Amino acid sequence: MSWRTPHSVRRPRVMLGTPHGGLGRTYGARTRAYRDPVTREEVQAHHVRIRGLRPDTDYLYMAVHDGATPEPGTFRTAPRGRRPLTFTSFGDQSTPQVNKPMPTDRITLWTQDNYGSRFAGDTTTAVEPIAPLFHLMNGDLCYAQLSGNPTRVWRDWFINNSRSMRNRPWMPAAGNHENEAGNGPIGYHAFQTYFDVPRNGCDDRVNPYGFCSFDVDPGRRGGRTTMRVTYHAVTGPGGATRPVDTFVLERPRSDDRR
Repeated sequence: MSWRTPHSVRRPRVMLGTPHGGLGRTYGARTRAYRDPVTREEVQAHHVRIRGLRPDTDYLYMAVHDGATPEPGTFRTAPRGRRPLTFTSFGDQSTPQVNKPMPTDRITLWTQDNYGSRFAGDTTTAVEPIAPLFHLMNGDLCYAQLSGNPTRVWRDWFINNSRSMRNRPWMPAAGNHENEAGNGPIGYHAFQTYFDVPRNGCDDRVNPYGFCSFDVDPGRRGGRTTMRVTYHAVTGPGGATRPVDTFVLERPRSDDRR
């Protein structure tokens, strides 16, 4: 679980329980911070990792710190084994705030300095009737690096999406528009502060953040299916990468389509 505050706080924590058992457990949060290179504003983000949850179970929680009103939320864990589930996925969302006219041949559209669009609010609204188990956020979250006020854009993005995020995991991937000039050694300091994403098993001690590419050969009937995985470390601002590791997975091809 993760949440942000505009300044440092005391004892950030999460109280966790079930609808029938109440809030029986408390977990202390780890805090990360960064100072935006454009606005010079410091942003705090707090993260709690919780293990030992039961499958296919409803949980409720409250995120809080000393002197604050608790923020409530709920979520449901995934079923055990091979069971059907529903998820949603999109990327390139931006934010619904608009204040900048953009004339066209026929009409004037309204946007903002980060490609803001009122439809960015509609996409979040569309997630809720589906009630997915989780949502995949496929990069280019809010386009903060285009703005003269990146922290405002990140704040607008979280405000827009927290109505869904508080009730199901939103699982983000970093895109090129999360790369902000001067924000950390590789430009991803904001993303790395806001999100506590799991490691992908291809750690590079010097450049621990990066991307994987996949080259899949389905093979011939009766042969083998192979997948070559290459890990690319981000080596500098602008999203420059270099391959640092590769391995091949393979297994006999299955032609049983039942």
